[in-house]
Amino acid sequence: MPRLTPVALLLFLCATIAPAQSSRSAGSYFERAIQRYAQGDLNGAISDFDVVLIFAPRTAAAYSNRGIARYDNGDFNGAIADFNQALEIDPNSAEVYNNRGAARRVKGDLTGALSDYTKAIEIKPRFAHTLYNRANVRDDLGDRDGAINDYTAAIRINSRLVEAYEGRGNDRLVKGDVDGAMADYAQAIRINPRRAFSYLGRGNSRAHKHDLEGAVADYTRAIELDPSFAAAYLNRGLLLWIMERTTEAKRDFDQSLKLDSSLKGTLEAQIKSEKRTASKH
Repeated sequence: MPRLTPVALLLFLCATIAPAQSSRSAGSYFERAIQRYAQGDLNGAISDFDVVLIFAPRTAAAYSNRGIARYDNGDFNGAIADFNQALEIDPNSAEVYNNRGAARRVKGDLTGALSDYTKAIEIKPRFAHTLYNRANVRDDLGDRDGAINDYTAAIRINSRLVEAYEGRGNDRLVKGDVDGAMADYAQAIRINPRRAFSYLGRGNSRAHKHDLEGAVADYTRAIELDPSFAAAYLNRGLLLWIMERTTEAKRDFDQSLKLDSSLKGTLEAQIKSEKRTASKH
């Protein structure tokens, strides 16, 4: 789960806090809260935002940033409550709608998340990361065409948004556009050649084009970049098994299940599928 990025809006405090002594106190706690957050002290940051809100209960930035800290601390209900308060004070913050959308998605409220991301985009149409986030929710809802449209829009705004290329590549591959998927993963690798997931995706694309050696090479690179990448071991193992390199395949299967035992069902289903395919030839 990625961390959210706090928006340090100290300049908003002066207009909402009185008298002057309270303003100085709240400002000091706010600044320390941001510093604590940056240092990874989430509980300390939350405590300092609590104090800010005692001095200045109508400070949207304090609610928003405390919500971010709560989100990163795993308190999604608390985060949503804070984002609600921030939006009650400032109903035109695209960032807060984006962050509430993230919390709602984690909670499984996909309809709410979609609504929040859409509202954020209405307020800030060139919000590339929110377009990417909405694409992810559309994927969750099975709307791959809608997701591809959002990934594409995000890329038009930020042509170096690697995650959008990866997301669009995955959807294109699922829809059978193997060449389009390959192009997306290749571009993601050009932008950042150290993302294991991009190599996994290109490996999957190459496997669909029956370039088994190329796919194995990509899975191997993914594993080099992330030795804990269970899916890369599983996929490489399956191709090695198809290529009758059974000893190597078994090592990969064992390692993938050691890293993620939930992949056992996927592995068994893939093996059965390949055996059925082989029996027809």
